[in-house]
Amino acid sequence: MQLNQFYSYLGRKHNIILTKNVNSTELQELLLTRIISKIIEFNNETFVVLMEGNLNFDLLKNINYNIDKLNYKNIESKIKSNVAIASAVTAYGHIEMIKYKTLPGINVYYSDTDSLFIDKPLPNNMVGDDLGKMKN
Repeated sequence: MQLNQFYSYLGRKHNIILTKNVNSTELQELLLTRIISKIIEFNNETFVVLMEGNLNFDLLKNINYNIDKLNYKNIESKIKSNVAIASAVTAYGHIEMIKYKTLPGINVYYSDTDSLFIDKPLPNNMVGDDLGKMKN
């Protein structure tokens, strides 16, 4: 479970996505002050905007002041994550599970990075509440 939580932590997108319904005037202000992920146009005056949160809005306004505000249909999402670390943690979880999968006389029906289903109980020295021990 800890490996999966660690993987999720490292593989996540760091910015929060906010959703807001706006008119065309508010859209122009958002294009100056926010990082926009997607704009859905209902009609000429109403838009749904998906934008990233937790940003320095004054800095963004200064940076974006001269950007063409009318070309909003080709905006791409910017993913900030570390897939290499997330993949390494997942691989390590699978490597750790090998010591349980290769126990003599035990059949493994399913395993993941943090769990396995077997036909017999694990030896007592492999089960416990301590970090690194399996839990029933």
